[in-house]
Amino acid sequence: MERIEHHVCFGGSQEVWRHHSAVTGTPMTFSVFRRRRQKQRNVLCCTGFPG
Repeated sequence: MERIEHHVCFGGSQEVWRHHSAVTGTPMTFSVFRRRRQKQRNVLCCTGFPG
């Protein structure tokens, strides 16, 4: 996997990742919004898969 974008926003970061899909045989991308790490153990994230 390769991170192709990273932007700081809304108290966290927006990242776009690329990976090679074994099913389609093509590169695919997905995005993740990662909140700034808090003192809690579990860190929530929001993931989007463009269609």
